[in-house]
Amino acid sequence: MAAPCQGPDSGYAERMTSAARAYELPDDSLTEVVAEARLGNVVYLVRDGERVAVVQGTEARIRELEDVALAADAQLRAEAESARKTLALVEQSFPEGSPVGQSVRALLDERVAAAEDIADLAAARAAMARIEAGEETVSFAQLVAELEEPGE
Repeated sequence: MAAPCQGPDSGYAERMTSAARAYELPDDSLTEVVAEARLGNVVYLVRDGERVAVVQGTEARIRELEDVALAADAQLRAEAESARKTLALVEQSFPEGSPVGQSVRALLDERVAAAEDIADLAAARAAMARIEAGEETVSFAQLVAELEEPGE
């Protein structure tokens, strides 16, 4: 059985989210699975014919989540454009203060907010994957210090 990470890279496990765990694999355990995952393949671990886990290379997972974030961003732009066109039509069709116009405006605001939430969630998931993969982070104090530095 794999053991929790020990040694110089053991800090990796502490940087991961609480739902994730890092285990150091013995040299001979799952070698083929890890090799397949490093090639970019998704490998399913099966017990009694049922998928119980998935192994995926870190870079492939990050790319996948970044693709989702890009798709969500594109969807957001499309939703926002659609909402702008519809709002322009509503403004032409209903006088300002009209109950129907106000209702349509409120619905359009909800659509745009929902699309923004989806894009934000996808971007957050991609960022978390990069952090879990070991990407360096910046502390809030360091960020504030950098922002307060005089312009270059």
